[in-house]
Amino acid sequence: MPEGNPDPNASSGNPDPNAGAAGDPNAAAGGEKWYSSLEGDLKDHPTIQKFESPSALAKGYMEVEKMVGGEKIINPFKLPEEKRADGMKKYNEAIGVPSDPAKYQELFVDPKDVPEGMSFNKDKFAEAVHDMGLRPDQAAKAYDLYTGEFLEGHRQANEAHQTQLNESETALRKEWGQAYDGNVQLATRFLKAQVGEDQAEFDRINGKFTTDPGVMKILAKAGKAFSENSIEGFKDPGSSRLTPQQAQEEYDNIVGNQKDDYYSDINSVRQRRIKYVESLCQQGADPMKIG
Repeated sequence: MPEGNPDPNASSGNPDPNAGAAGDPNAAAGGEKWYSSLEGDLKDHPTIQKFESPSALAKGYMEVEKMVGGEKIINPFKLPEEKRADGMKKYNEAIGVPSDPAKYQELFVDPKDVPEGMSFNKDKFAEAVHDMGLRPDQAAKAYDLYTGEFLEGHRQANEAHQTQLNESETALRKEWGQAYDGNVQLATRFLKAQVGEDQAEFDRINGKFTTDPGVMKILAKAGKAFSENSIEGFKDPGSSRLTPQQAQEEYDNIVGNQKDDYYSDINSVRQRRIKYVESLCQQGADPMKIG
């Protein structure tokens, strides 16, 4: 080989100082990562290690600067207590927390198939997420999670109730046989007599009782005794003396109403009503004058 200056780029010469292992521009000399030369704990920090190159780190920093308008975000919990409230306000403004909780509500979308009568209190939820300092996107996700979990819990509770109801009915049908429908009517009638006209309260109590065969048997027995006028404190209305005109009006109301117990499919109920109608005739009601 002729003498002279050797080729500076030859493999036997000095390597390119700007090239890393296998020519990787993100690796330091000797195959080490680009952040291996950083001081102290910086090179081992997970936040630093997630960036693949110095350029990626610089880009990430610029994005943060853009997000907060160039201002440094100060952790309000590291401030003295007397400055914490103001620091928290600035921190929330920097990350996009609205000043008015009502601004969250336009982001809250109720799920489909919400049961009739069920509603979600968006006002209170908005106040809660505002107190927690959530960004609008975080608040919307939290609302979706809240409503979804609530509806799932409601669905599971209904399924469990229906299972109990089916098991109770199966047990009672097995025990009562053909008397099942009549006993249920006796139990229902007795319960209605105790609850009164409040249908919502009746539905609430009935919904609990019908899942328990033992309670239903007690109610059926009470209903039977009630229909036979043998419960202390429950008197047959026929025991009070009426004027002939009053007896006639009562007679007309009963016989003229196809939904009255006078037409009940339950024999014991119907017989009690028949006895009462007979007592009205004894007090002056005339069957020939009905209507």
